[in-house]
Amino acid sequence: MRQMRRFPLLAGLFAAAVLVLPPLSQACSRSDTLFYETFLDVSCLQQPLVNTTLDAQGGLRLTTNGTPVVAAWDTDADFANGVTHQGVSFPPVGVGTVARLGSGPAATLSLPTTLLPLTPDPANPILGPTSSAALDSDSVDDPALAKVGSTYVMWYSGMPEEGGPPAIFIATSTNGTTWTRGNGGAPVVQGTPLSFDQDGVFGPDVVYDPADPATPYRMWYSGRAGVFGAIGYATSTDGISWTKYPGAGQLPLAVLTHGPAGSADSFSAADPSVLKDGSTWKMWYTGDDSSKKRVAYATSTDGITWAKGGKVIAPEDPGVSANIAFGAFAPTVWKAGSTYSMLLTGRKLVGQGVFQTKVMGTTSSDGVNWAGPSPVLNPSGSNQNFDYSNLNGPDVLQDPGTPAPYKLYYSGNTIDANGNFHTRIGLATSSNGNSFNKVNGAQTGGSTLDIGTLGTAFDGRQASGPSVAAPAGASTKFVGFYWGTRGRDFKPRLGEATSTDGSAWTKVPVSAPDGGALFGLGNPAAFDNGGQRDPGVLDDSATYHLFFTGLSSGGTQSIGYASTPEDATTKLPDNSSWSARNQVLAGDGSGFDASGVAHPSVLKDGAIYVMYYTGLDANGVAKIGRATTNAPSGSYTRAPTAVPDVGTGTEFDGTSVKDPVVVKVGAGDYRMLYTGVETLFGTKIERVGYATSNDGIAWTKRGVVLDPSMSAYASDESGIEPTGLVVDGSTLHVWTSGVDRSGRTRGGHASTAYPTPVTPQPGIPSGWATYQLGDATTTNRDFKQIARASTGSGVTLWVSFLQPYSANGDEFWSDYFPVTVSGPSEALNFLLTVHGVRWQARLSAPADAPVLDKVELTHAPVSFSPTGSATTTAIGPSSGLVVTAWRTLTATMSMFAPSGGGSGSANIRLLDAATGQQVASTPLTSGTTTLDLSGIPAASHQALTAAFDLQSADGTATPRVSSLTVTYDSATAPPPPLPPSLSFLATPKTIVFGKSAVLSGNLTRGGVPQLGQPVTLAAQPIGAPTFTPLPTATTDTAGNFSALVKPTKRTTYRAGFGGLFPTTVVLVKHRITLKGKRASGKVYLNGTVGPKHVRRVVLIQQKKGSRWVTIARVKTTRRSTFKLVRKAPAKRALFRAKIGADREHLANLSRSVRA
Repeated sequence: MRQMRRFPLLAGLFAAAVLVLPPLSQACSRSDTLFYETFLDVSCLQQPLVNTTLDAQGGLRLTTNGTPVVAAWDTDADFANGVTHQGVSFPPVGVGTVARLGSGPAATLSLPTTLLPLTPDPANPILGPTSSAALDSDSVDDPALAKVGSTYVMWYSGMPEEGGPPAIFIATSTNGTTWTRGNGGAPVVQGTPLSFDQDGVFGPDVVYDPADPATPYRMWYSGRAGVFGAIGYATSTDGISWTKYPGAGQLPLAVLTHGPAGSADSFSAADPSVLKDGSTWKMWYTGDDSSKKRVAYATSTDGITWAKGGKVIAPEDPGVSANIAFGAFAPTVWKAGSTYSMLLTGRKLVGQGVFQTKVMGTTSSDGVNWAGPSPVLNPSGSNQNFDYSNLNGPDVLQDPGTPAPYKLYYSGNTIDANGNFHTRIGLATSSNGNSFNKVNGAQTGGSTLDIGTLGTAFDGRQASGPSVAAPAGASTKFVGFYWGTRGRDFKPRLGEATSTDGSAWTKVPVSAPDGGALFGLGNPAAFDNGGQRDPGVLDDSATYHLFFTGLSSGGTQSIGYASTPEDATTKLPDNSSWSARNQVLAGDGSGFDASGVAHPSVLKDGAIYVMYYTGLDANGVAKIGRATTNAPSGSYTRAPTAVPDVGTGTEFDGTSVKDPVVVKVGAGDYRMLYTGVETLFGTKIERVGYATSNDGIAWTKRGVVLDPSMSAYASDESGIEPTGLVVDGSTLHVWTSGVDRSGRTRGGHASTAYPTPVTPQPGIPSGWATYQLGDATTTNRDFKQIARASTGSGVTLWVSFLQPYSANGDEFWSDYFPVTVSGPSEALNFLLTVHGVRWQARLSAPADAPVLDKVELTHAPVSFSPTGSATTTAIGPSSGLVVTAWRTLTATMSMFAPSGGGSGSANIRLLDAATGQQVASTPLTSGTTTLDLSGIPAASHQALTAAFDLQSADGTATPRVSSLTVTYDSATAPPPPLPPSLSFLATPKTIVFGKSAVLSGNLTRGGVPQLGQPVTLAAQPIGAPTFTPLPTATTDTAGNFSALVKPTKRTTYRAGFGGLFPTTVVLVKHRITLKGKRASGKVYLNGTVGPKHVRRVVLIQQKKGSRWVTIARVKTTRRSTFKLVRKAPAKRALFRAKIGADREHLANLSRSVRA
């Protein structure tokens, strides 16, 4: 989504992955007039490349040839202290929550053992916010507009109040300003489980074409799954019912995926803006490398298979405005005449770690090279407006013939002092598409489309884990108290729920005016006017004592108290009898709890009530305090020092310890769960720690028992805090609040057998450790490969790299992404300007005993091959077009010297793609080189290839060709000629040996005779292995052709033209002659046979009556003659000779003779 995140997160630490295979596509894009290649992959280069390769963010360069070395983490010293690289020691990064076992090379990392082996509830989260009635009640964002007839249609992204996955909705309007939700307010597109968009869909762009009745609506949209994002495609006939590509009943597939590690879109491709330009679909989209966002470009012939063209607007571009120094994204593009116009979102740093986004504008003559963006629309000047803090997601609707021919819809938000906000959609208009004025809409804060109706439930936005009591004899075993917030005012309130097993909970609504909460909020001067949270319940003497954190209107935290008796029958709280709420403990203005107190946990120890609580000092550091009283309502006497205190800087609770949950399970046996806070690069990581005590005063820390899950979009992805602890017979129950990436909480549950073990046992659900090699002070390296040696299915390896644009002490590390998923090693594809790499081992599934034995990171100094070359595949327009004129070649080249020195050279040669003939060449200079191609005759050179020759002078630098653009004119290719029709026959089809036959036929195309066309002829006598060519025939004005042939045996003849090869067969009879005479009472008969046969049987027949009767069999002589002399019949008679058939000839009869 073109989203503005609620809280800054170390997203890579807490993200799991769904790997999506990229579609088959090419990295070079082509349109009717332009070929554009930024060398993102080798799909548009002929193989093999010769000593050349592609840079991680695009560009063709020489291969590296540095001698690789291996950095290994293998010994206990490596795992404990890290490694040394270039004389710099790189210790582990942050706190590791795994155990080091063994020594020397036998050392391993594994999940630690614990005295409290907890098993998370598979039903987690077990307590969540009340479901939203409207699924777009938290935000409306990413508008995409079309005008269908006289109706304005908007598709937009929406998220529900409880923070579920984003979905795409539809609204309509008759005037473009007053909108009505369509489809009953339900989404029209949602994520699909197990697919690239399983975690939500957002950022749509819709192209409406009424001339296309089959698919008048085409949508490209953003989808996310785990740490990665991609762009999907769907079609519709009505704009409401959509079919995702590739079709109904199939899992949807992305049509444009994220790029490889190190590329401009290595984590996400999102926010598409699509238009059809001639016969080419063009897309501009957000490429996200997890640190900064850029506008990238792609083209397609069908809108499904896309060819990436690389980034076109980026924060690292020379001379960019500060307004896009930290991001350029969410583009919307339209074309008027020959000019492309773009609006996009720019992100800038306004100070104190605060960023702001606004709408920027720019233009281009080709859609690739854009002028420097400048502000078009700024945040408003009043926090009463919906768009005071940020603007985002612009979309322009061209609406000619109206008073506002350009309508700009955008999203905006206004962030309150606590970081809360709703995103809404606004409108600005323009008469020329350049200067826009905001329209004061009728919705909240001047918006045009407001969020969906918010619920009334006090916990519609989030719900914490419960603090739990198990009253004896209760009708329901567990009674829990929790806190929640709603989107109406974001203020926390307390709620009640019950459960029979600690896993499935039923909420108990109490105060209808307060959305079901236990209490209303105090008056403006009250200690709890700003909210109530962090309940801690004590069931004692048939009374529920409820302690909680009260927030004043200014946010000061103190501890409040209320009580109610048990219901005599159910033993559940009597919610009609709650006492007035009173403040029982506040910050004392000095010491560890000077600024505030919070999160009470109270137990009764003999006759004394003991409260454990979080104390905040003047610097915001949290520690755990202890106070006692004789009565639950106070007054409390606090201990002067924290119990326990924060840990050291290398421990998981080195920043703060807070949120105590304490129980006494037996004499001298006190148990505490608490939140340990680590601050890592400005981000706080919360884990559940465990401590024990024999007096409730001096505590022994026992380490982490629950880590954040780090599963993307999970309810406990980024933090976990304890809320409840109860021993129920043979089971010890733990309840927690999980913190997701938006900062919302949901309740969780875990359990273990009781009594708990007296010696540490396996059972920590998960843990991780992070290591580093290199930083901004070390030289850049060629990081080549990472490999692991491990056992157990619960070991995964994740990697982050230091972004090359890190400078001046500001380090930007990429999010973590998974490696070695399909095997123990994986090649790395980082920029050669990368100075540092971090790897993180994540261990889970303790039952499978996950163990990491070793990690090896292969790297090398950066040096380059002396020479290399590469040649593109064919350059030309899209399919169905022909080049009518070649125009220009433009190549952008820089001398890439990662270590700061060196030189080289580059040359480009243009070759005819069919013949290899060189038609042009030029040396490349640093910057842009342009070559005039108008002298290349297009008729004889319809497609070209570009051959690059690269050279490094001393191995320290390489030419890097970052882009190649070839422009041309094109036209629709003439239709292919109709297929020919070729007839062929022989006359006669059977001849006598020695006679001739005529071969003839007719050639037409589409019924039209073809004059003067050559028709090949060939003969294949029986027994010959192949056809033998005959003289070629030529067609006459009627398309006829003929040839005289004289076969000596059975022969097949073939004619040929245009891939057609009809045949005909001429059969050959034996030739047989017969002569006869009568003399001296005898008959003398003789004859010949052709072709020549020796000792061939010939039958002599005499006609008797109506029958022919064989009277003799004779054989031919060496001269193929035969004869017969015999007594003459009484009367003159008719005689004939007959020869039988063989493989090559037919049988035949001579003429009859009288003798």
